[in-house]
Amino acid sequence: MHLELDDPKLECKSCHETVDTARAAGRPSTEKCLSCHSGKTDSAELKKLEIFAEKKTEIPWERIWRLPQDVTFSHRQHVSVAQMECQTCHGDFKSLERPAPRPLKTLSMTECMACHERWRWPADTPEVVASRPIAADCNACHR
Repeated sequence: MHLELDDPKLECKSCHETVDTARAAGRPSTEKCLSCHSGKTDSAELKKLEIFAEKKTEIPWERIWRLPQDVTFSHRQHVSVAQMECQTCHGDFKSLERPAPRPLKTLSMTECMACHERWRWPADTPEVVASRPIAADCNACHR
């Protein structure tokens, strides 16, 4: 996403700031978006951002990735601990020039379980953590 900025330092964490520390990746605030986009173009999208900023309201982001209600998922666990790339679950969004209108990849329990079964701890993981197997029982994800 946001390839028009052509910034190699721009990554998922640049906007989704809690992806390393919380269950949810977080959505960028209006202020965060304007910190990069303000004054770059004279587009309709920038005008929308400026209106949200003027009214001191947040962007009403439309949620497109949803898991069933009985499924619990922690971004921190998958991104920080397991060191997974966002594209593994979300698809090739880096090729997009604007936010996706729908999921680029559909997740299924079969796909999640296959990943859990083949996954191995990164080599630099402390031995205490690495000695624990990755959770593959129902209660790990379904609560």
